[in-house]
Amino acid sequence: MSSTTIVGVLAVEPTAGPITGLITWLITGLILGLSICMSFGLLAILQHYVLRFWLWHTSIFPFRVVAFLEDTRARHLLRRVGGSYQFTHRLL
Repeated sequence: MSSTTIVGVLAVEPTAGPITGLITWLITGLILGLSICMSFGLLAILQHYVLRFWLWHTSIFPFRVVAFLEDTRARHLLRRVGGSYQFTHRLL
């Protein structure tokens, strides 16, 4: 839906009935909200999970990453530094 269509719908809305106007505002808000959400992060979240699924499906990396990282931490291969992980040995 282009911006001119949205402006046209909003310009016609006052002449329609109150229920039609409410539905028009809800649909317009939903479309605008989803487009803003997609441009500000939802797309990145979708890409993240698609990549995780693909890596798991091809047996390159486990799907449950946190459990894997905590297991490597328990085996002293990694250490937790703030919100991330770091190899215990500096050359790795």
